[in-house]
Amino acid sequence: MLGVTAPRFYVETKWAPPVKEIREASKSFPELTFHLDWWIEQDGPSGELVIRNGDDIDESFRPSSWYLFDDAVFYPTVSLLPAHLPYTLAQRGALRILDAIQTIEGLDRILSDRRFIDSPYSNERDQVALDQTKKTLTELLAQMRSSAAQLTFEGVFLGIEPIWRSDKASPAEMDEKSVLNIDEL
Repeated sequence: MLGVTAPRFYVETKWAPPVKEIREASKSFPELTFHLDWWIEQDGPSGELVIRNGDDIDESFRPSSWYLFDDAVFYPTVSLLPAHLPYTLAQRGALRILDAIQTIEGLDRILSDRRFIDSPYSNERDQVALDQTKKTLTELLAQMRSSAAQLTFEGVFLGIEPIWRSDKASPAEMDEKSVLNIDEL
């Protein structure tokens, strides 16, 4: 994303997230940053862990589960991983816009989810209010996506970059990638 490569792997375990195994792998590859985004099926909990050189350097724990409203309403989160990757400040600004769009998409998904639509409480809803909310969310998403496609933080966030920023690309090359192109993300 935005010129930074982070390979992903999906793993299922029987009882718990493979934290111990990832810590051990991290010791074998101390130059790499490992990110574990996990949840225990159905009733939760869920969490994230960032590990470098066998040490936990960031983590979050949430009691959220697979229930309809947990991620989007009760326990919304923003991924911990980007804070530990070599993004410029301009790229980080672009990522915050993406976080906002994903938050609104999560709310919008609830209103289209079969569990919401077929809820035994459907007859208790104010249909006019529901229709207006759907319309407003759709319009908001369209406006956010359109504005984000034109938004750049290049020349806005200047100066201090994390000391561990990648030296593989010059600041000018990295700033070129700070324009948020939603289609590429």
